[in-house]
Amino acid sequence: MAEAPGHWPPRLQELCEVVGTEATLHIVRIWGGVTMYIPRRVDPVTRLYRELGAEAAKKLVARYAGDTLEIPTGAALTRLRRIEIEACLRSGLGVRRTARRCGVGRRYVKRVRARLEDGLLPAPLPGLFGDDLPRGV
Repeated sequence: MAEAPGHWPPRLQELCEVVGTEATLHIVRIWGGVTMYIPRRVDPVTRLYRELGAEAAKKLVARYAGDTLEIPTGAALTRLRRIEIEACLRSGLGVRRTARRCGVGRRYVKRVRARLEDGLLPAPLPGLFGDDLPRGV
């Protein structure tokens, strides 16, 4: 599966190996700072299934059935949200769509974009995002 960035907390690295980067970011957005119970079977009526979809839910159940996971938040969530915003901008998504997709305000997305353009944020991790920030985003 996907390889998580080395600076992610161990729990998020582990989740990334199981369900991939995008699903891990979604888990942090939804369950960050609280415990997440993984049911023993996949059922379309569960929140897990509705939020993550069948494929990711099945992978989580296969790995963690019946377990309760502590999902990090705070600095980890802020860092992951910024990384997700950077990824959206690097892929060519505009400010408005990026803000909607990431659940943040347009002003915050504009600040992240400005820092990217000024070279104040680290370069993207190899294999995780595109190479360049498209102009006119």
